[in-house]
Amino acid sequence: MHTTTRVQLDLAALRHNYQQIRQIAGASRAFAVVKSDAYGHGLLRIAAGLPDADGFALIQMDDLRALRENGIQTPVLLLEGVMNAADLQDACLLNADMVLRSESQLQMLECMPVYAQPLKIWLKVNSGMNRFGFRPEQLPGILQRIEALKAVRLCGLMTHFACADDLDSDIEGQWQVFSQAVQRYQLPFTAANSAALLRDARTHGAIARVGSLVYGNNPFSQPMPAGYDFRPVMSLQSEIIGMSHLQAGEALGYGATFTADKPMLIGLVGCGYGDGYPYTAPTGTPVLVKGNRTRVVGKVAMNVMAVDLSGVDAIKLGDPVVLWGDSQLQIAEVSQYSGVLSEALECGLTKRLPVCLIGEEPSFA
Repeated sequence: MHTTTRVQLDLAALRHNYQQIRQIAGASRAFAVVKSDAYGHGLLRIAAGLPDADGFALIQMDDLRALRENGIQTPVLLLEGVMNAADLQDACLLNADMVLRSESQLQMLECMPVYAQPLKIWLKVNSGMNRFGFRPEQLPGILQRIEALKAVRLCGLMTHFACADDLDSDIEGQWQVFSQAVQRYQLPFTAANSAALLRDARTHGAIARVGSLVYGNNPFSQPMPAGYDFRPVMSLQSEIIGMSHLQAGEALGYGATFTADKPMLIGLVGCGYGDGYPYTAPTGTPVLVKGNRTRVVGKVAMNVMAVDLSGVDAIKLGDPVVLWGDSQLQIAEVSQYSGVLSEALECGLTKRLPVCLIGEEPSFA
């Protein structure tokens, strides 16, 4: 069956973005965050596409196993540690660092046997996000318990910023809480996500954990500050599968939410929310048809959506449509119109869509 919608991944853009991140990070190691199937881009595709990465950060133990089983020996940081004691041995054997974020995890470590090599841990400090981690006043007791463990080696302290993505919000309060702990215990640290990497060099630490920027996404809720050249890795593409002529006063699609105010040529695109395009995208959401910027009209359906072809010349069936991931149409615009985060749009694409790799194919397609 002919598939009209596909994902294109630009591996040259991926490497370009990572090298720019590495330059910004300076002396810090830059770990590419590849959780949630590398933000929907494909774990093995992205890992193989970054053979020189300083490290990868992820959550699922199965992802760690997949990397190692496919010969990828790049350092890995398990951002949420492990969920059960059985995974502790694998974390050791597969040479991963682990975040220690809770009392229950610490109790698992206290019962852990000594393996040939110690489990490397980063102690998470709750500096104000209030999800996971230990409060600063708990650290003396926690560090004493860790010091008593022969099966682990403490690498340093870790924290996560709640509002770094909002340029109007101050990260100074969290930073002061965390930096005081770093100074008190004289330990290495990891704190910077994509937004903090760009905002404040003080946060770079030993490891910067960078997700959005790797994939060319803007990590801020506002426009990206000037001076950076991050390029979209993912492009969502489809094609015109039909056309419809509307007369003035005629309505279109489910719910008849769009009514033509003049005679119009409508293009039907072979993509919908069943493919992962946001159902919430309203009339006016930008698309590119044959390189011409136009708009969605009416409601997005499960397998089809309608676009305004006014001003698009010589249109025919099969003509290309770009839904996001082009220099003329960043995913951030679709995010703004639909109310869905760029990363959620990427993660939400159905896995049945074919993927085309450009820019030096890696080993894993």
